Amino acid sequence: MLFFKKIILGLLVVVAVVGLVGFFIAPPVIKWVVTDKMSAALHRKASIDKISINPFAFSATVRGFKLEDPDGAIPFVTFDELRINADLMPSLYRRALILKKISLINPYLGILRRQDGSYNFSDLLVRDKDKIKPAGDEPPFLFSLNNIEIVNGEIDFQDEPNKTRHKARDINVSIPFISNISYYVENYIEPKFSARINDNKIELLGKTRPFLTSRATSFDVDIQDVDIPFYLNYIPVKMNCQLKSARLDTKMKINFFVDKDNSPSLALSGIITLKDVVLDDLRNKNILRLPLLNVDAVSVEPFASRIHLAKIFLMSPKLFIRRNENGEINLLNLYRQERQLAKQDGGAADSVKKTELKFQIDDFVLEDADINFGDGNIKPNYSVSILDIDGRVTGLSSDKSSRADVRFKGNLGFGSPLAISGKINPLAKDIFADIKVNFQNVEMSSLTPYTNKYLGYPINKGKLSFNVAYLIDKRKLDSENRIIIDQLIFGDRVESPEAIKVPVTLAVSLLTDRNGKINLDIPVWGSLDDPEFKVWSVVWQIIVNLITKAATSPFDLLVSLTGVGEELSFIEFNYGGAAVTEDGRKKITLISKALVERPNIKLDIEGCVDAQKDKEGLKREEFNRQIKAQKLKEIMKRGEQETAIENVQVASQEYNKYLKQAYRAADFSKPRNILGMQKDLPFEEMEKLMLANIEVTDSDLRQLALKRAQNVKELFLQSGEVSAERIFTVEPKIFVAAQTENVKNSRINFKLK
Repeated sequence: MLFFKKIILGLLVVVAVVGLVGFFIAPPVIKWVVTDKMSAALHRKASIDKISINPFAFSATVRGFKLEDPDGAIPFVTFDELRINADLMPSLYRRALILKKISLINPYLGILRRQDGSYNFSDLLVRDKDKIKPAGDEPPFLFSLNNIEIVNGEIDFQDEPNKTRHKARDINVSIPFISNISYYVENYIEPKFSARINDNKIELLGKTRPFLTSRATSFDVDIQDVDIPFYLNYIPVKMNCQLKSARLDTKMKINFFVDKDNSPSLALSGIITLKDVVLDDLRNKNILRLPLLNVDAVSVEPFASRIHLAKIFLMSPKLFIRRNENGEINLLNLYRQERQLAKQDGGAADSVKKTELKFQIDDFVLEDADINFGDGNIKPNYSVSILDIDGRVTGLSSDKSSRADVRFKGNLGFGSPLAISGKINPLAKDIFADIKVNFQNVEMSSLTPYTNKYLGYPINKGKLSFNVAYLIDKRKLDSENRIIIDQLIFGDRVESPEAIKVPVTLAVSLLTDRNGKINLDIPVWGSLDDPEFKVWSVVWQIIVNLITKAATSPFDLLVSLTGVGEELSFIEFNYGGAAVTEDGRKKITLISKALVERPNIKLDIEGCVDAQKDKEGLKREEFNRQIKAQKLKEIMKRGEQETAIENVQVASQEYNKYLKQAYRAADFSKPRNILGMQKDLPFEEMEKLMLANIEVTDSDLRQLALKRAQNVKELFLQSGEVSAERIFTVEPKIFVAAQTENVKNSRINFKLK
């Protein structure tokens, strides 16, 4: 009995001593040692209001801790209370540190970034040479920390170089347990985090196995209403624009895993929402207004170069594209410095083998978008807006066999509808596109700044429509460009050094049909690998060539437009004759049809004669007329019906008879015999003498040319389809030199104007 009393008494003494030391002696000693050692080690004054120890509950509480900052601007570290509760027996049994609960109440961390870029904790960072190297294959220190919580924490970050202050409030962290003891390693750790950072709510929920080889981790991230411009000071590249407003919401799931071959796998999924985006240039001119951008990500795997987005939705974006007086486009200058750096580092980047990106967007939706373009490089300045753009792209993928459907519609200004449709694959290595673009009824008067500069004429009136079809396959482009211009009317010519030096108005008249429309079908094809190949440059060059052709070969242009396939710029005549041949009549018919189709064209008719051959031809014509006159006399004597001399026909057996009569009637000196009587000459001699004595003057030649022109004009007017106001006969031309071309000098020339 006495023995048990001694044991109980001993236990009471031990309990009393433990209680006395734990409750009363240890706390002040520990407080003094901790603050003194900490102050010396950290070079900062440390203070603790109170330390409480319950040796029987194996718990300790630290209250009122404060670690001052050397700069004194803000406190460095403080907390109101730290409670730790150990689990002694399991700790001894497992030879590990096992804590049942850790609570940190109202902690505070003050971070200061100085002007020189250093931080108020820079002196505490361990340098590489000061790091303690692990000793061989030391067994890891085992621990199990349970019921960890941080309640109502705060962080202040004062950034002196950027003159900003960031704050985190209501920081709450909850971790049920974390342990590297093998018994617990297979269990998931499920931390929770919530805070308000710069008044933006952030929540993280997750689970992880940090001590397994797989490092399997999953987090749910919920961030609301983040003010993006507030953080732009930390972007290392200076931007040539200013993001005045943008709010970010995101609900994401992050999964991390390490494969057996130690290759990491990271996958992100969820919804990202960008709101109220206001982007301006450095002169406060609008670049972008975006009320809402929503991205629904199925899986984003950066390590595997795979991106799969279920949907991208843009609501009411307004994009402002401007070209300044120097010809620079604002969108190309947003990241100029980045482009220059990329160019400098291009050699190193090329040496790195890139993994091919696999990209997929199931649905891209654009709703109520506007695009505004302003050109300050042209005088007067030009501006245009594409309004109310709605549409979508479905099935977009980098898979080379995929084809995404494209449907968009909008308006160029008001009353000029735009439609885009087709199939595309812009993400594949070999781009594919089968696209049709349709614009209707675009008012052309607004294009006057460009037509003044490049054509030398303002546009008073006109509407433009075009239908474009592009097929890009295997790096080859095949396109059809149908351009329709309706009721185009130019104003008075203006001087412009850059205007093309060709008769623009004549070209327009040639191209305009009787309905007042210009229809151009311009096919273009080429290779995308050709650096000189640009579609619209080719289209513009074709249009310039058409206008140039109107000046140099207007009838060639008319032939190509009408498709008659003949040379229509002249009609040839028999030497000395003014009668239009059958071939000439066909040409007149074709030209008449072209004039009917193009009512703005006027036609000049220029009669031409060959000074030598037409002179001989006129003599022959007069010679034949004199012979026919002899037969006409006989017809009149017989009392037969009078007929025009042109209609008199002399048969071959009658020719010599009437030749002899005409020779006798001719008034010129004839050979005579000794008796003074006219000699009887061979018929060939008579013919030569008559021809030699027929006189043809330059006036006769001119009259022949005029007669040819008049005859052609009359044939044009006979149909009644072409009015006399559009047909002009001009001063004729007499060719003295011999024929040098394949065209006879005996002709009429047509000129269009």
